[in-house]
Amino acid sequence: MYIDLIYTFYIALLTSAVLLETFVRQTLSRQIKAFIIFVLATITILLSGLRFETGSDWFPYLEHFESSSDSFEPGYMIINDVLKNLTSNYTVFLLIIALPIYFIVPISKLNVKHQTFIFCGIIFQYFPVFLGGNRQMIAILLTILSVNNFIVKQKLTFKAIIYALLATTFHASAIIILFSNVFISISIFLFNFIKKILRNKIMTNSKIITMIVAVLGFICLRFGLFILAGLLTKVLPFGNIEANLSTTNEVIGLDENQAKDIPILIERLLLSVFTFFRWRYLSKDWLSRYTVYMSVIYTVIFISYSDSFRIIAGRLSLYFRFADVLLYMLIALSFKGKLYQILLLCFTLIMAFRLFLSLHLNYYFLPYQFAL
Repeated sequence: MYIDLIYTFYIALLTSAVLLETFVRQTLSRQIKAFIIFVLATITILLSGLRFETGSDWFPYLEHFESSSDSFEPGYMIINDVLKNLTSNYTVFLLIIALPIYFIVPISKLNVKHQTFIFCGIIFQYFPVFLGGNRQMIAILLTILSVNNFIVKQKLTFKAIIYALLATTFHASAIIILFSNVFISISIFLFNFIKKILRNKIMTNSKIITMIVAVLGFICLRFGLFILAGLLTKVLPFGNIEANLSTTNEVIGLDENQAKDIPILIERLLLSVFTFFRWRYLSKDWLSRYTVYMSVIYTVIFISYSDSFRIIAGRLSLYFRFADVLLYMLIALSFKGKLYQILLLCFTLIMAFRLFLSLHLNYYFLPYQFAL
């Protein structure tokens, strides 16, 4: 296994920032945290923009930049053509399109006390995409803006819809966020509606109501996902399906034989168990309920994998990884004393180790080469 010191140092830097916030938070002011996050975001942008022949889709995107073909979604083609006319330098292009990484900052402020954990956790989840998935990187960052607006306003606003639709102009799979937000809005409405109807103490137990909504929702969600997947196969410019499948599986840690599904399955199971036993605390506010629903959708997508559906599911699941970061934080905060700090440490190390493996076991990212 080739050990790239750049990745190792970068992951250690992110991990150290979270540990600093977790165990020395009393001495860190908001200004210091904001500065740390700004520095980390800037480093991430530089790593994404200054790479050379590094990343899963380096050559296809370089070829598209040079030829300006019409094989991608309109939003990406417009940016590609505009920036190509302004500069013929592909490195400058990569640096500019990496600037939306700053979009992660607003959602990290959902919990000011642990905003470094949220920011670094999202980076842990998406860094491989930032090193190669030009279109989906921008789409994911725009959907994060959409989700943040949806959470803050506690409803599906016009701005949230616009962000989600704009994301689809960079990668059609981003439509899943709009689909999910509508589904979650209906699910939360049903949760409250059933709670009002079933008034006796036994039936108003939130776990029972959640199970009722979950059974109904699972049927509708899985049916809807397959319809959506069928539509996306006709829209997305996959080109060589086998080549794209190989690339996608390398990036998200899967392979055709499903041998690498086990770590993801364990992660989904772990989060599901934690969520069930801590639902009493996780069902109290909007952020917690929304995060749980997003994580459940991720799980449904995962268990819906099949040979024909895997490539679509792999791309769709990327839009829900941020929810796991929020859920890790909320689960930890549902405990008191030192235990919650220990859990935050464990969750941080899990995400860091997963990123470490995904980078160091993948020849697309090794070695990291600077363009300068």
